[in-house]
Amino acid sequence: MKAAYPTIGKGTVYRNLDILVDEGSLRKVEVPDGANRFDFSLKNHYHVRCTKCGEVSDVDMDEIPDLLERIHNTHGIEFLD
Repeated sequence: MKAAYPTIGKGTVYRNLDILVDEGSLRKVEVPDGANRFDFSLKNHYHVRCTKCGEVSDVDMDEIPDLLERIHNTHGIEFLD
């Protein structure tokens, strides 16, 4: 964005992204200990984050009902999201 519009401020970009989220055109993906991401895909889906570089990626698979509860109950691990 900075290359195309060098004078634009981060606040302007994030305000407009939030407006698009409120309108239902984008989905906000909150990343623990990282910057929020914005996703064009509005269907429910999973994301993964690389523990080395921090990159967040979509996981293209069907949702598994109660996945987080099932993992916790089987392995005793708590996932944040």
